[in-house]
Amino acid sequence: MIGFNYLLFYFYLDLGLSLEIATSSAVFGGVILIYFFEKFLPFKREWGGFDSHVKLDAHYYFFIHIVFGNLLVFLTKNSFTDMVTILKFNGHPEYFLQNFSEFNKLLIVILISDLGRYWLHRLSHEWKPFWKVHAIHHSVERLYFWNTGRFHLIDKMVVLIFESFLFLYLGATPVTIALYYIFYSANGFLQHANIDIRLGIFNKIISGPEQHRFHHSILPLEANNNYGNKVSIYDQLFGTYYLPNLDGPQRMGLQNKKFPMSFFGQMKAPFYKGD
Repeated sequence: MIGFNYLLFYFYLDLGLSLEIATSSAVFGGVILIYFFEKFLPFKREWGGFDSHVKLDAHYYFFIHIVFGNLLVFLTKNSFTDMVTILKFNGHPEYFLQNFSEFNKLLIVILISDLGRYWLHRLSHEWKPFWKVHAIHHSVERLYFWNTGRFHLIDKMVVLIFESFLFLYLGATPVTIALYYIFYSANGFLQHANIDIRLGIFNKIISGPEQHRFHHSILPLEANNNYGNKVSIYDQLFGTYYLPNLDGPQRMGLQNKKFPMSFFGQMKAPFYKGD
């Protein structure tokens, strides 16, 4: 499925589309494919259909990912460039990724990025101030591709800052970033997809839906595992790989039954006292 996104990407580039449009169109094509499989090969049929959660998740895509995400990139682009230059002692050393093939550049960026994302994610579960922010993502009670983007704006900001700095420091080219974004988006949608998929041995490589369902368990002993965003190797390395069966957890969501289920209520939730 991820390969399908890359085929679309290069097909659109061959048509003469810009890198930005080819990237977005490839991701959109992958979403359509996942939506199709959710309809005809669901993991759980009761997870399908439209309800109040779909409307809530639509608010997240519009306000957090489209409006806030693009605004943050626009406002901080020059600042990140200046910071990277200072950390490189105002010199212009050869970029780390410059002499690698495009495939190896993508692989390096995925591995370095996911190492940082692993520990950011783990900290979000183990440190209460971060958990109060990250709990928004765990408020989902069923998984389907649309709730992939349910993140508080602070969560979104931390990830954007980390990855923007990483790309600039490593000297990632626009093509490398596009290829990374396609992988990141496709796997993110796949992690949450309501598809009866069996990755088998690929679970040891990809952080896929079978692992991620347990990460959304209502039980902390199950949920505090599988922190990998794109790959599962760091979960195996640091002892948080958890896949006891292929049936998924009994229940998903938060134990706090008073947790707000409106967009603005969840934006304010991290600033309340208590859990």
